Amino acid sequence: EKNKEISYKHAKIGFRTIELVEEDAALILGNETSGGNGLTFYFKINGYPIFMKGSNWIPSNILPELGDNRNTI
Repeated sequence: EKNKEISYKHAKIGFRTIELVEEDAALILGNETSGGNGLTFYFKINGYPIFMKGSNWIPSNILPELGDNRNTI
């Protein structure tokens, strides 16, 4: 029973429009902390702003065969 499925949901969704929004962050946030150089970066799906969180791992070495030695990282 370790691999027993607990719940399941099947749904069909559709995107009519997908928009990448890059606007002046100082205007959106109402402050000048970005120094006027920062931009927003988010998506609007069907006109609704969507927040997505993620991460990016950068390899420890340009040559993958050299990046697995924990003593040199």
